[in-house]
Parts: sequence; C-alpha cells; structure tokens
Amino acid sequence: MSELSVASWNIGIHQQAKRAGAIAQQIAKNKPQVGILIEVSNETALKKALNDAIGTNYILETVSHRNQYQDGIGLLVVGGTCQVIEAPQAIGPVGTEIPYFLRTELATPIGRVALAGMHADWSPLNFQQRKEQYQTAIEVTGGDATNALVAGDFNTFRPIHEWQFRKAGFKRLTPYRKTWPDGDLQSVDPDYLGLTNTLVKLHLGFGLDAIYGKGDFVTGHKQRVFTGVSDHAYIATNLSKAS
Repeated sequence: MSELSVASWNIGIHQQAKRAGAIAQQIAKNKPQVGILIEVSNETALKKALNDAIGTNYILETVSHRNQYQDGIGLLVVGGTCQVIEAPQAIGPVGTEIPYFLRTELATPIGRVALAGMHADWSPLNFQQRKEQYQTAIEVTGGDATNALVAGDFNTFRPIHEWQFRKAGFKRLTPYRKTWPDGDLQSVDPDYLGLTNTLVKLHLGFGLDAIYGKGDFVTGHKQRVFTGVSDHAYIATNLSKAS
C-alpha cells in the first residue's frame, strides 16, 4: 500500500544549535517522509545534525518570517519517496507579527500534494486577523494538486479555525489534544518559562499544533510525541491512497 508519513513540529526558537542533535535524533526515530518545522532559527546547525542522524538523503529548505526573531518555517523531505515539484516559497504578509506561510507542491506515494506550513500570530483575541490567516492557508493549497495539507502551529487554545477548514472541505488529521507545553525547558522557551512551568505542574496545556487535509486519501496511524527536546509536541499522521 502506498503511504505518506507527514509530520509537524515547532522545534523552539531558542538555543537551537545546542539542541540540534537531539532534534535530529527525534526525526530519525520517528521517520517522517515529509515534515513542516516551525521556528527554524539555525538551519546550518540542523543540517549538520541531520547529516549525522539520517545521512544526506534529505532536503531542508526554510522560508523566513522576516520578523524580529529571524526564524522561519522549514520544509523537510526525507528519503527518495517524495520529490519537490514546486520549490518552497513565502506567501504573505497576512497580519503583523508572523506574516508568512511556506507553500510547496510535492510528488508523493499518494499523489500530488499541495502543502502549506503556517505559524499563526499569537493574537488569539484578534479574530478577524486569525480568520484571514487561516483563509490564506486554505487558498494557497488550491490548484492542480489532488491532495492538500495545512500543517503547523495554529497558536490558538480554542478551535476557532475548525469551521473555516471544514467549510473548505478539510478535516483534522491529528486529534485535538494538548501539544504545548512539553516539559520544563528553560533553554527552549525562556520567554514563557514561568507560564510553561505552571502549566506543566498542573498537567495543563493547549492543542496549538495540527495537520489538516483534504483529498484522495485515508488517515491511518497518528502520533503525538512529547520529546523533551522542544516546548511543543511532535505530531504526525500516516496517509494512504484511497482505494
């Protein structure tokens, strides 16, 4: 059966060089064919670590948010089962703080896939801005591809975006469960350390990360892995071609 493993992971912007080896080891362990990496701030360190963990048979291309943090969204393609048809490009701006999306198209075992990676603004009270961001993610995956996927950090603790994706024919491919915060990690997210520690101690959190899709496929095994490497969980789903 033809399958595609798709992952999404906010790897945490801070001190990425120190954590690059552990990030790469998690990728090697979970074996995604395609991944969206959020908050890529040290692509050079990540590539070096990936070379050590999985060899050189992969592609990692990052588009920049061009924001104050100088991070970006990365497309990771591992192995030879998928080919990039359209190079990753930045789409935007939509909003102010984190305005760009990654958009690409891939040839995969389940057919042609249009893929958008997104990192929504941390502005949950600005409903109109959020609505525009989610609509952009839906629109940039339109076109000739049989299948469309939107993956990333939606930065909301309420599923306010669900109706937009459902109306456009998308379904959630990962469960609505806690993905942040993951662990007591000062090196990962010192800006939110107090909040993160409090939530961890209370066993609370939010389902900020997700993968949505529509097309000629069925959803199989789903993953949510708390790695201790980032403040966000690694999430993934396996897709197979519909019979």
